[in-house]
Amino acid sequence: ALEPYALRDKDNLGRSITGEFIDNEGDYGWSLAWSDTLDKRYRERWGRDIRLWLPLAVDRDAEGSFARARWDWFETVSDIYASTFQAVTDWHEKRGMYTTAHFWEEGIQPEVSAVGDHLKLLRALTMPGQDCLGRKALRVHDFKEIESVAEFENKRAATELMGAGVFEGTPWGTFNPAFLKQAANSVTAWGMSHIIPHGVFTTRKLTGNPWPPDWYSESPMFRTLHFWTDFVRRASFINSHGSAVPDVLLYNPIESAWVNADAELLDAQMWAFPESHPGGRRINEIDRIYAKAIDDLTAARVEFLVGDRHYVKQMAVGSGVLKRGGFGFRTVVLPALDVLELDVAGKILAFAKAGGRVYALDGLPAASAEEGMGDPRMKAMMDELKAQPTFTDCRAAGLKPLLESQAPGLAGPVRFEKGAFPMLEARRRIDGRDFFWFANNSDSWQTCDVVVAGVHGAASIWDCETGEIRSAASTDAEGGGRLTLLFKPFEAYWLVFDPSQAARSGPPALKPEFEVVTDLAGTWQVVFDASIQPVMEYPLTPPAAFAAGTPKALGD
Repeated sequence: ALEPYALRDKDNLGRSITGEFIDNEGDYGWSLAWSDTLDKRYRERWGRDIRLWLPLAVDRDAEGSFARARWDWFETVSDIYASTFQAVTDWHEKRGMYTTAHFWEEGIQPEVSAVGDHLKLLRALTMPGQDCLGRKALRVHDFKEIESVAEFENKRAATELMGAGVFEGTPWGTFNPAFLKQAANSVTAWGMSHIIPHGVFTTRKLTGNPWPPDWYSESPMFRTLHFWTDFVRRASFINSHGSAVPDVLLYNPIESAWVNADAELLDAQMWAFPESHPGGRRINEIDRIYAKAIDDLTAARVEFLVGDRHYVKQMAVGSGVLKRGGFGFRTVVLPALDVLELDVAGKILAFAKAGGRVYALDGLPAASAEEGMGDPRMKAMMDELKAQPTFTDCRAAGLKPLLESQAPGLAGPVRFEKGAFPMLEARRRIDGRDFFWFANNSDSWQTCDVVVAGVHGAASIWDCETGEIRSAASTDAEGGGRLTLLFKPFEAYWLVFDPSQAARSGPPALKPEFEVVTDLAGTWQVVFDASIQPVMEYPLTPPAAFAAGTPKALGD
């Protein structure tokens, strides 16, 4: 499929054609997928005949080998599926191009049904990506795994932003100017550094398309959209440099969902498995606990990444820290887990024994990928983990109370002294400087006094709306920098600390005084001219009175 492009556009590939964006809504094959290579790859990987083990994808055996059989099947299917995208990525990168795509990141259930190992698939891309429909930009969940792989692999993270607003009402009711700013503020906080406005239809044919109006010239905001794109490109540019500064590693529980998924469940609806099915009920529970941990950590402004067995195996245990490259995790949060690989379990145990904090949100696993259910080696390691003074069982109250009390290893870098509000936050380190993305997603002014732990030196605000950098008054306090921050409605910016320059004193930022020049609340004459409207897939016909003109008060 790609070779004809190489023949026709070979002089443009890697130049004017910089990459390929794949809106992938496919899957590894549904149900108990099969292929010409699956049995061969299975035998090469595990040294066994798949035909002798595949029945355990249907039934559970008394010995518990079904957990091993299902783990091995999903691992092999994921390897084959990921290699498909790796081949496409290799083809593009050989020609100086990138590959970005997205899969089904909305929950554990669709990942089990259609993706297999989501993080493995993301690693097969030049640029991990995700699909953001409707108002999902305002919630971190669908972005966190993409951001995490991008950080670990030192790649950019892509989002296809603001698609299908018609699903939640009229398109312009969903994607109004305030939401456009909230969405950009949010996805920057979620680590996105390559933002693709959804479905720009350059053919200009406005009928025969199942989607609402897009972000091209038929949008009533198109004439001023450059203000938004300027803001986005500046914010994304900073996000594409340096690295995140996480303290917490949240373990990805996809393997535990694998071992609970039998053939009957894989034939079920992919978004929420039936609660009447024991495996479905457990997978739904795994998804709920994992999703809530992502939301709770983000709301508490704790810097974290999602990691899986692939990344944990690459980490070295230090004194109370898990190290990989420039990352150092001092806390590991375990969601609901039923299975781990033995060496991963051993790494987590060694981390806890070395002083690292481990918080478990559910019971610890009794199964290993190597032996299946009831592995005595896994039980021994988990019993030893529970006995460590750095281990905390959170099953009773969950993670949120510990975050609110700033339990050891669960405190974010920014503390409000006055004026607390639901501020969005992300932290990056670039060339020895600390960059903090702060966003006010409300329609009110906000003023707050904050202490930023572990930073010193001159503070400045990098304004992505204007491209200007302005000095910010701060003081070097014990343990960090102290300053007053001011936010306009929907404002977001990068706050930067440069330790090579001394902190600069000065008056705090103040909300400006306003003077009412004139009142525009009077009656306006509103007219709709049907003759100049384009033919649209979703025509909107105002009331007949608008054709002649009707008086209305100024409003939204």
